[in-house]
Amino acid sequence: MNNNGETNNTNLYEEPVLLSVEDEGSTDEDSMQPATEPVNTISSEYQYNMPVESTPANNTAIYNVPIPTNTDNAVVAQQPVANQEQQVVAEQPQPVQEEKPLSKKELKRQQKEQAKQDKINQKKAEEEARRQAKIAKEEAKKASIQKRSPFMYTLLLLAVIVLAGYVFYSGKVYQSRISQLKYACTPITTNKKEEKLDINSTLVQQLYSKVVTNVKEDYASPEWDNNMKLYLAYRQIPTNEKYESNCNMFNSMNMEPYYCEVTSSYAPHAFKEESLILQFKKLFGEDTPLQLGNVKLQNGCIGGYEYIPERKEFVEGICSQQITTPIRVKKQLREAISHRNTIILIEDVKYTGSDKVEMPSYLKSGTYYYTFRLDMNYNFVLISKTYEDMY
Repeated sequence: MNNNGETNNTNLYEEPVLLSVEDEGSTDEDSMQPATEPVNTISSEYQYNMPVESTPANNTAIYNVPIPTNTDNAVVAQQPVANQEQQVVAEQPQPVQEEKPLSKKELKRQQKEQAKQDKINQKKAEEEARRQAKIAKEEAKKASIQKRSPFMYTLLLLAVIVLAGYVFYSGKVYQSRISQLKYACTPITTNKKEEKLDINSTLVQQLYSKVVTNVKEDYASPEWDNNMKLYLAYRQIPTNEKYESNCNMFNSMNMEPYYCEVTSSYAPHAFKEESLILQFKKLFGEDTPLQLGNVKLQNGCIGGYEYIPERKEFVEGICSQQITTPIRVKKQLREAISHRNTIILIEDVKYTGSDKVEMPSYLKSGTYYYTFRLDMNYNFVLISKTYEDMY
């Protein structure tokens, strides 16, 4: 409004001028030049106070522009850019500080630490070398063992075979030695001279009765075999150990010409196998092999007991044949000799026949020697029967 009361409708703001702060080295002409870029006008509704602050450090102008509440017609002021000289100064490298030379004491300390570290490293290297050498040695040992394995196994097998053979041989030698000791060592060993015994004594007659046979038994047994031994043992069984039995499981095919039959007037007799085993050991010794079988001589109806394993019994059979022989025999116990633990019975035998019957070759006249030996059970057991021709 002027003095005449008229309202002036001119713009409240004059054309803005670009403000700047003089930099070092700038001229007055440069500072007085107007801004080349136009400045946007601001709405009449707002009034800006734009004080300028100068930062002495970099001479950069900072504008404090209040933010209007009404942002419809607000204009954001442009931010000034830092001086290029400041940017160049920031990019310059910092000067490198020179290291001070070490003192003698510090240098000596570092040398000691270095020497100590070198020793540690050397020790570790030596330990590693020893470990590697040990591993290499073990690997070589394993390879050598694997390479020698077939030979070692063969050698071990041969050693086992040799050891087993030695043990077996030693066992046989030991058993043979034990047998010799049993044969030689008996309760009677003091009398070294031969002595003639009374042939009528109880001991001599008892031994002789165990082995003497009649002509039928001699004729029925051509050989002194297992059948004859079983028969002689059977003769020693006491009568009270035999009992009446039956014909169950009796096999006539194995006992020809014997058969078994139970009638109202007849029952077969039997005895246990233990009875025969006991008498066999008493007559022929504990170590003499025993093969159980039928008690039956080869020729004639002599014996006649079938061995039935399932019953563990010997059962009597019946024989209807009647065998006669025109052969006659004369037997005489001539002498009995004792020497230490041995008794020898000497028997003279004479067989005679008729002109019509030929004498069997196995019936031999002559002298027979029966040798008995006292064993560790105080039994005189028959060791052998030998023959000597006298005719």
